[in-house]
Amino acid sequence: MENLNRRDFMKGVAAVIVAPQIETVNDIETDEFPSPEAIGETIRTLLAKYEGKVIKKFGDEKGVIACDIEFTLADGETATLEYMRKGRHDVMNSSKSSRTNIYVTYYVGVRPVGGTNVAEYQNGQWIIVGDIEG
Repeated sequence: MENLNRRDFMKGVAAVIVAPQIETVNDIETDEFPSPEAIGETIRTLLAKYEGKVIKKFGDEKGVIACDIEFTLADGETATLEYMRKGRHDVMNSSKSSRTNIYVTYYVGVRPVGGTNVAEYQNGQWIIVGDIEG
């Protein structure tokens, strides 16, 4: 291994730290997305005991990108079920997700106080990985 003086070593470290992360859409997107029907069925299963209201929905030529559904928990507090498709999404200010999943965010009043992943889309199917009530 080559010995570097401190100045050259620090330049190398700085280059690694500030180097842009090269990430193309192909790095995180796949052509396999859940159908709107599969998304709806999974959401209906998760929210079977609750009444929800869609508060946001985004889509493109491939289908549903994201959907937020607000609902009330058994204790009377509010929660939001959030579906997001894997990929980078310009329609949502270049938001990106490394996986297609459904997440629940919990609120006390209007303040978010936590959340949990409740479903993931893997190998062409939805897998329930958590409980809405946390």
